[in-house]
Amino acid sequence: MNENEGVITRIDANAKNVSELLKDKNYEIDFYQREYRWETRHIEELITDLTDRFFESYQETHTRKDDGPKYVHYFLGPIILSKRNGKTFIVDGQQRLTSLTLLLIYLKHLQKELKIQNPVKLDDHICSEVRGTYSFNLYVEDRQDAIAALYNDGTYEPTNGDESTRNIVNRYSEIDTIMPPDIKHEHAILLFTDWLLLNVDLIEIVAFSDEEAYTIFETMNDRGLNLTQTEMLKGYLIANLGQEVNKNKANDLWKKQLARLVKIHRNEEGDFFKHWLRAKYALTVRSGGRGETNQDFEKIGTEFHKWVRDKKDLIGLITPYDYEVFINEKFQKFSTLYQLIRKYSFEYTPGFEAIYYNAYNNFTWQYPMLLSPVRDNDTKEAAEQKIMLVARYIDYYIAHRAVNYLTLSYASQRTAVANFIFEVRDLSYDDLKQQIKVKAKEIEHYFDGADEKNRQGVLQFGLNQWSKRYIRYILARLTSFVETQSNQSDKFVEYTSTKIKRPYEIEHIWAAKFDRHKDEFSSEYAFFEKRNQIGGLILVPRGFNQSYNDLPYEEKLPLYLQQNLLAQSLNQQAYHNNPDFKAFLRKSGLPFQPHRQFRKEDIDKRNLLYKQLCEQVWSLKSLLQDEDDTNA
Repeated sequence: MNENEGVITRIDANAKNVSELLKDKNYEIDFYQREYRWETRHIEELITDLTDRFFESYQETHTRKDDGPKYVHYFLGPIILSKRNGKTFIVDGQQRLTSLTLLLIYLKHLQKELKIQNPVKLDDHICSEVRGTYSFNLYVEDRQDAIAALYNDGTYEPTNGDESTRNIVNRYSEIDTIMPPDIKHEHAILLFTDWLLLNVDLIEIVAFSDEEAYTIFETMNDRGLNLTQTEMLKGYLIANLGQEVNKNKANDLWKKQLARLVKIHRNEEGDFFKHWLRAKYALTVRSGGRGETNQDFEKIGTEFHKWVRDKKDLIGLITPYDYEVFINEKFQKFSTLYQLIRKYSFEYTPGFEAIYYNAYNNFTWQYPMLLSPVRDNDTKEAAEQKIMLVARYIDYYIAHRAVNYLTLSYASQRTAVANFIFEVRDLSYDDLKQQIKVKAKEIEHYFDGADEKNRQGVLQFGLNQWSKRYIRYILARLTSFVETQSNQSDKFVEYTSTKIKRPYEIEHIWAAKFDRHKDEFSSEYAFFEKRNQIGGLILVPRGFNQSYNDLPYEEKLPLYLQQNLLAQSLNQQAYHNNPDFKAFLRKSGLPFQPHRQFRKEDIDKRNLLYKQLCEQVWSLKSLLQDEDDTNA
């Protein structure tokens, strides 16, 4: 080893709150590490952790001046900076700082939307003036248009394939659905914004050369000086093993399992412990009311290593033998099972498709729900049987909520998920099936909206910014169903992938030409509202839209024969010389029909067709895999 390796001539390290880090500051990011890669689950976890911590202190009677300074603090970790040539570069921490910037932009717009007369001033935390030139606090040239649009209007439609820009826009669009409703009023939002700026802390580590900055980064990450919750939990558990227990063996098992989790994702081990502890041991959840204190579910989400110590009796950690069983048997079993579930979440696997579907819909709550009914002594086959039943129920639940415009955000689903987990924990397969049947029947009629809450269901489900993901998903499922039932291959992954050469896009059957439909609509608004209904939509490969979207329907109709079977079904020719498709139609009784022209009533007919397709794809029979569900 070189004698100078790892030697650092100068660093500055200071605790700073978000305001001190971002106000009137300007950071740059080197070209080789510019990608912003946070996924939905990361922004969900950040906002949930922040709001949970905030609600530990918040009361409706509190004032910003007198009570705000007394609120608890939250530590968001270290960031590493390198200063050179008069500029400051982020070496580690751009994911968090970018996400905080998006959150501040959201809070800026929310305060305006709530018409708050004296809002918390946030502009100088988002952009700054340097020598007469205004720029955003995190300067990356490729992102400026997107950040500027979000800052000014709150919306942006990416026009290129830049990964970071897409992720930034997508994560920003998700913040509103993740943010708890109890924070979206004037009193709470002002105190929360103050708290975010002044009580959320980071450690700013500044080096004065890139070499020294990366030495610090490698030291903190490779040498384990920055202990994680997982490492602290391991230390506690192994320390409580009996003297006669082989601690090296337990440590080796722990390290082997965690290495497999980290291979999935570098933060996966922490996610696993949160999912496992919630699934098997949590007993309480915060009710969601203002001023309510955090319970098991929330505490596991923020500091699971401390929660285990505090709840050791609840978990059953009484004797040294209990700790041995917890590591060598329970931890090994459930971490292995979790690895399998995660594999199925990103690999489309026959028999386990529902796990993939739920992951596609970013329903990260599925993981504790899937683990909850599994018993310590279940065989792998028994565990998988329970997991798949719960996965199918989650898919059923998501579809029914989506077509009724009911939120599926992380924060909104926490209480429902917790209650589900409490209800199904450690059930036998037969009891689990009965419980799932009861819960499914409660939402059985949502597809047609025929319930006491007057939901509209598929018949009124249409394309907008919120529903776009679910429209794509439902169209992909319906298309895949029609094709597999007609003895064609399952192309669901192809229909939803963004990584193939020509990814599929949502196609409006009607061109955006109001003049062509004036005889049926009194206003342009009514025309576009009808045009966006799901019955007027199909999936086509990228390029088809750009080439043919403006053509009249009659000219596009022959071209649909080159597309998937659901698109082909618009054309009379799809019903000739296709015995498998015709056999499916006879068996299913679905109201498929060709459309020589496509008018208002034709969209209504396709709406009805899609509704009945949904009822077959997400039926009790498919959910429970019963031969006959008439009495279900």
